[in-house]
Amino acid sequence: MGNDKEFEAGSMRGNPLGTDISAEEVRDLAEKFIYSRYIVGKEQNQKFLHNLKMPEYLALHIVREYVKDLPEDNRKMYLNVLSEKLELPINETSHVAEALKNRGYVTWTFDGKGNGGTYLNITQRGLDMLADNEKRVDKFTKKVVNRFGLDRMLQFMEMSSELSRIMKDEREGTESGESSGKA
Repeated sequence: MGNDKEFEAGSMRGNPLGTDISAEEVRDLAEKFIYSRYIVGKEQNQKFLHNLKMPEYLALHIVREYVKDLPEDNRKMYLNVLSEKLELPINETSHVAEALKNRGYVTWTFDGKGNGGTYLNITQRGLDMLADNEKRVDKFTKKVVNRFGLDRMLQFMEMSSELSRIMKDEREGTESGESSGKA
């Protein structure tokens, strides 16, 4: 998802915003935009994300990105890998996977007799939902960027990334008994 990428001016090819950033940068910007809790409250996020909870949406996106470059006969993501990427305990990740499976967005399968691990794969329904959502996100992002301004949005995203890095550093410092910041 490229959460630490900085955005620079690019080409207009395939750009749904009609601005000076590439389509890939637009999608990265849109993803960061949606994933941040600065945009809309929890209830609005759920409506915007097909009534999925944020961890469910993120998991679906992570699975899609993880498996897309794997050989077709081996497109799977183990639950423990997803758990690490979501930074959630395995039992919470299992609940997320179960919710996605129940909606038909992923399959959840066991290797061997269950002792080889469990893994997920995204279904066509999951891919279709994400594609539909990307169209909605592009349209939404265009409106927001037009109102807020591209320069301000890029500054906000850069500052948000910096804030996230600082918060992570401080959290890790607090957990280890040290802090790099000043009280």
